[in-house]
Formats: sequence, C-alpha cells, structure tokens
Amino acid sequence: FSLLISIIPIILLTFSILGHIISPDSVEQQITTLINTIIPYPEPAAYTKEFIMKRIPGVIQYKTLTAYLGSFGLLFTATWLFSSIRTVLNRIYGVTKHKSAWIGLLRDFGMVLLLIFLVLISNFILPVLNFLIGLADQIEFLTAFRLSEFQDVILSVISVLIVFFLFFVFYYLIPYENLGKKVTLLGAIWATVLWKIAAVLFGYYVNHFLKFSKMYGAFILIAVVAFWLFYSSILFVIGAEIGQLYRERNEFRNVESKSKG
Repeated sequence: FSLLISIIPIILLTFSILGHIISPDSVEQQITTLINTIIPYPEPAAYTKEFIMKRIPGVIQYKTLTAYLGSFGLLFTATWLFSSIRTVLNRIYGVTKHKSAWIGLLRDFGMVLLLIFLVLISNFILPVLNFLIGLADQIEFLTAFRLSEFQDVILSVISVLIVFFLFFVFYYLIPYENLGKKVTLLGAIWATVLWKIAAVLFGYYVNHFLKFSKMYGAFILIAVVAFWLFYSSILFVIGAEIGQLYRERNEFRNVESKSKG
C-alpha cells in the first residue's frame, strides 16, 4: 500500500524534472516508449497511456507547482515506504542494529533521489537505444546484423537489467547491516527471475482471460496495477528470504569447519 501511495508523488516529481529538461512532445514520446516496454500488453498499455497523456500537459504547464507538491508528498511517503522496506529486510536478515530517526530519514531521502535518478535515466536510455538501433541499420557493415529485428529483445533485456539493479540496490543499501555482495546478488538474481516469470504468466492472463470494457476499463487497470505491485512486493520479500537462506547456510558451514579444525 505504501508503494502504491509513494508512486504518485514520484511520478509528479519526475514529470516536473523532465518538463524542465526537454519539450512536452519529447516527454510524451519517452513515456509512450517506457509504457510499451514495461507493459507489453496492448489493452492495459493503451489505457495507461490514455490516462497519463491526458494529464501530462497540465503537469508540465505547472511544473514548478508539481515539483513542490511532489516534494511535499515525498516528505511523508518516502519515510513510510522505505521504513517499511527496511523493517521487513532487517527482520528477514536478522539485523539488530538501530540508528537515529534523522539518519533513517536521510537514508530514505537518499533512496528516493536514487529511485528518481533511475527513472530519469530509463526515460533517456530507451529513446537513445532506439536511435542507435535505427542508426546501425543505416551503417553498411552493421546492416547484416539487422539490429532492428531484435529491438524488442534488446528492450526486454534492458528492462530486466533495470529491475535486477533495483533489487540489488535495495537489498544492499536499505538494511542497517553489510550483508555482503554475494547475499544481495543471489537474492536479486532470484527476485528478478521470479519477477520475469510472473510478468510472462501475468501477461498471458491479462491478454487471454481479463476482459476490458469502456465502462470498467479504468477500474480494471487500477486493479491490475495494484495487484502487480503487490505481487512484485511478495517477490521482493522472497528474493530476500533466499539470500538469507544462503547466508545462514554459509555461516553454518563456517562454524562447522571451525569446530572440526
């Protein structure tokens, strides 16, 4: 629930920043590309684009006010979101360290800034990638590879890498204890694999069993997005649990080898 609430100010703040950097037409084009990559299911993607595109002109027109509203919203929701994540991860990893509320607040804002930075980077990566693929098709010695035919595969791989990086950063930076890169890496790999499998299965369900209508389309879209965020949160916890199992197994082996030695 905290994740769903936090998305709203993060989106407002991101649109405001993009509105200062590039033109509204470029913002719409980049958001369209991003939605098509994240939601590769025609009907949900169409509803999402229609819902967001109607609000982009107003958001960019009042981009300063939007930044203030987004920052004000983040002031309340960031602490809630990342404190909840930290509580869950500390419990999973058995972390007993405690830090002051101010340190926790600064860490929360640092994570929010990192998340916004990653969203901004992803908005620039996709158009640049499309440009490079189109340029490669015009270069004589690269035309044999036909990179444009693999565009969907390349975008899919990049989206998976972004998800993996987010999982890894959250596992590595949010807990109050240094877990080691192997633990966080293993957890991030498993969480990403499970997330990709769930995305394929969920996409199959949306395309074949979920029926959209003009009357209830918006409500179904909200339910689909909320369910997907909830399911992604579960996979995030499962990835952390797998990393902790690996950690406990290593600690047990170290204790066992020391006792034998």
